[in-house]
Amino acid sequence: MKSKKNKILIFVNYYLPGHKAGGPIRSISNLVYYLKDEFDFYIITQDRDFEDETPYENICINDWNEVKGAQVFYLSPDKRFKNIKKAIDSINYDVMYFNSFFSFCFTIYPLFLRKMNLIQATPIIIAPRGEFSEGAINIRKTKKKYFIKAAKLSSIYKNALWHSSSSYESNDIKREFKNDIEIHEAINLPSIPQLAKPKKSNKKSGEISMVYLSRVSPKKNLDGALKLLNQLEARINFDIYGPVDDKDYWKKCQNIITELPKNINARYLGSIKHNKVQQTLAKYDLFFFPTHGENYGHVIIEALMSGCPVLISDQTPWDQLESNNAGWALDLDNKMEFQNVIKKCINLSNSEINNLKKSAYDYSKKIIFNKKMIETNKQLFYKALSDK
Repeated sequence: MKSKKNKILIFVNYYLPGHKAGGPIRSISNLVYYLKDEFDFYIITQDRDFEDETPYENICINDWNEVKGAQVFYLSPDKRFKNIKKAIDSINYDVMYFNSFFSFCFTIYPLFLRKMNLIQATPIIIAPRGEFSEGAINIRKTKKKYFIKAAKLSSIYKNALWHSSSSYESNDIKREFKNDIEIHEAINLPSIPQLAKPKKSNKKSGEISMVYLSRVSPKKNLDGALKLLNQLEARINFDIYGPVDDKDYWKKCQNIITELPKNINARYLGSIKHNKVQQTLAKYDLFFFPTHGENYGHVIIEALMSGCPVLISDQTPWDQLESNNAGWALDLDNKMEFQNVIKKCINLSNSEINNLKKSAYDYSKKIIFNKKMIETNKQLFYKALSDK
């Protein structure tokens, strides 16, 4: 007889069928995909996608729904706190798993209920999802620092197991909490490849087709990408995909776009659904993403899966790109090096860019077919359960 599976209660701001919030949706949906035979997953989230004013179609709001191997409770904006407690009380869960440190509705409020003994006090896991990276913490830094101090005093995070997706993120967490916490490193699980082989490029030497795909927000550094292109003389097509997170920031980016020379064609093409990401990225010669910080960077892996070489900052875990001939991870302060790499790619022949695309695709397979990743994610929950 099969043993009863442990129940993991997950809190996340956005979930499927949403796609605009990016990484956390991918992290949790991939986790469910790989581990649904090991654990029962229950997810509490909002009833709509990032920045949307209307809920998803064909869902039961303020109730549980079966969604691709998990039970999902979609919260409406009205009476949200009451319904969070209703959802929590309806499940005899074994572990609570939070996917933000700063979210009031989806972390602080449930932890407050737990501290006040108003809900079941099971072990907790905190996954900050890159919120403590230097690039992220420096946005509204003073407010965040005061909040961290208040959180420490309140002790609502006491005895939590912290989920870090890389040694970089572990160091970020330790910088804020010293050595008073327990961290479990488990790299995020990747999406399933959609392409059997990389798409061939029709690139000509002396030109290049580049792409940015992510939220438009200061942390992602789209303005930095545009400024780096401004001084290049070759013919460059640069397509931008992703939801606008910060409208004032996007206006700043639009102003830079209007000032670009005629040889740079930068276009904003809106947001695309996740099932179109890999086939979209496959059309380009280079994924350009000089981010201020990613604890994982699902879109980086999806670019590699698509056979699209990547040019990113060194503020991500992906520091083996160049040794695998799959791309470059560079210091943001070294703008000339970014420009030199772009110039190098511009001058590549069609056969050379296709060799680079194949190397990127092959490197993604090394990452994806790594059984250790699945095991370390399993152990994250078993470690928390051992404290029950």
